[in-house]
Amino acid sequence: MKQTYYFHLFLTQIKESEFEAYHSYIFDKETNSPLFFKELNIKDYTPKITDNYGLEVLNPDFRYEFPLSELLKFTLLKKEDLPIVEALCEQKSILPNSYIILYHKGLQIPTEVFLSFPNLYYFGEFEMDNNALISKKLAYPHLF
Repeated sequence: MKQTYYFHLFLTQIKESEFEAYHSYIFDKETNSPLFFKELNIKDYTPKITDNYGLEVLNPDFRYEFPLSELLKFTLLKKEDLPIVEALCEQKSILPNSYIILYHKGLQIPTEVFLSFPNLYYFGEFEMDNNALISKKLAYPHLF
């Protein structure tokens, strides 16, 4: 029986002047208690042990604007789910330049979660692309 794996996708458009605040919001090395995880009601995330959750954050290149298909090209997102994400971006009037991908077995996030960082949106839970999943399982077997 084939098991299905999921990840949670967040997209944002940040300005260069917001980058340090964005980084601190997600990682917060000073207090080791990132606001991002608090807002998701995740209590067992430990920044010093960064592999207890699968976390991928794209640091934007402010020199360029990329289409969403390029931005998400090497992520866990399946190609057939791209139109869903594009439609949601259009709905929210967002042209993202960064993403956060979060995965952990059994992780549940409410669809209407409040995120205090400006222009950061939760796009939902998606099934992992099988090819990407294979490499993640090899790199982080304890997460699966």
